[in-house]
Amino acid sequence: MQTITVEEIDSKLQTLSEDKLTAVYHFVSYLADDDFEMSDVSAKELMFASESSIAKDWDTPEEDKAWADL
Repeated sequence: MQTITVEEIDSKLQTLSEDKLTAVYHFVSYLADDDFEMSDVSAKELMFASESSIAKDWDTPEEDKAWADL
């Protein structure tokens, strides 16, 4: 797994809209929960946990158009 620095994360965060920052905040809060253990959660479960936060970015006519030929 690639090591990612705080500076790299911060650089990406600086480019996000307020809505996306809200989704990031909720996801990070979920990961930071004291009861959260990565060994107890599969990647699929993480994907579903974050789905509702980012669905508004996915479920748009622009995204539908971008993926229409796949």
